[in-house]
Amino acid sequence: MKTLHCLIKVAGLLQIILVIGSLLIPTMLNWKKELSMVAPLIRQMFWTYAGYILMTNLAFGILSLLAPEALADRSFLAAVVSLFIGLYWSARIVIQFFLF
Repeated sequence: MKTLHCLIKVAGLLQIILVIGSLLIPTMLNWKKELSMVAPLIRQMFWTYAGYILMTNLAFGILSLLAPEALADRSFLAAVVSLFIGLYWSARIVIQFFLF
């Protein structure tokens, strides 16, 4: 079980690193200039969605780092949360590498 807890913590750390790296994306892709060409509502929606994604990744990272025992305790809640995190990342990887 210690190995599983360690793997969950590593996954959490990787998610936190991704969040930190994601903070550079708006500058690297020049979002300010690129989004200036779209309607204000679209720009606001884009930033809102980006914020939700960033905070979701951060929440998953923090949860994995601080509560690996809870995610691995074989309870119904642990199974549902772990399944959701797994589906979220599976969908994100498929979308990122096969649709973009």
